[in-house]
Amino acid sequence: MARTPSTSCRPGDAARHPLRRTLVAVGAVVALLGSFAVSAGPASAASAAAVVRGVDVSSHQHPDGAAIDWARVEGAGYSFAYIKATEGADYTNPWFGTDWRGAGSAGLARGAYHFAQPAKPLRTATDQARHFVARTGTMTGARDLAPVLDLEMTGGLGPTDLARWTRTWMDEVERLTGREPILYTGPNFWRDRLGSPTDISARYRLWLASYRSDWPAAPKGWSSWTFWQWTSQGRVPGIAVPVDLNVSCCSASRLPVTRR
Repeated sequence: MARTPSTSCRPGDAARHPLRRTLVAVGAVVALLGSFAVSAGPASAASAAAVVRGVDVSSHQHPDGAAIDWARVEGAGYSFAYIKATEGADYTNPWFGTDWRGAGSAGLARGAYHFAQPAKPLRTATDQARHFVARTGTMTGARDLAPVLDLEMTGGLGPTDLARWTRTWMDEVERLTGREPILYTGPNFWRDRLGSPTDISARYRLWLASYRSDWPAAPKGWSSWTFWQWTSQGRVPGIAVPVDLNVSCCSASRLPVTRR
């Protein structure tokens, strides 16, 4: 996913940071997938047609103000989209509303995510949660996916404080929306930066960021993942630049939407 970079870049553009480094070279993925290429999906025991595919986008997917053609995205076989809504306590993706409406109108299940900027004191988590929900609303439409915390930075917090910060954000969003959020993170970050806290994995679903060519096991504490982000270099009709690609663990009927 994309974060707001330093002041030398435009807000919302993609930036490289430890979690985003590829675990397996994208070229190896392409070679494995053969004719399906990067846009189709990871290799699996299931047929490519059975994989429930989705994208996640931010302002980075709007170079020079280019719009996303969500009807083309849906027509290419994508079933869900996550859209960056906010970062920290004051940034809002200027394309959030447009993409939220566009994805919904095209018939995709749609969700919103917040890029976390952990910090002390812990009330910063509450502030960021409230900023997020103030921009997204309660996300209780018929095809609205569960809210997501995109956790890729520590903000200088150690594992204990970072886990507390994460719980605080999740608890506040659930209080405000009535929905249990999903945690987006990578296996190494979960283990080394968060310390694999079992109270989080026991309660919340996982969106796993793991750039590899085979279906990954869930990290310690989870029995499975709900979403897997497997590349940041996908090419999708209707989106002008490379985009993050994801698959769901389950069938389209089991996507974490409010109701159908």
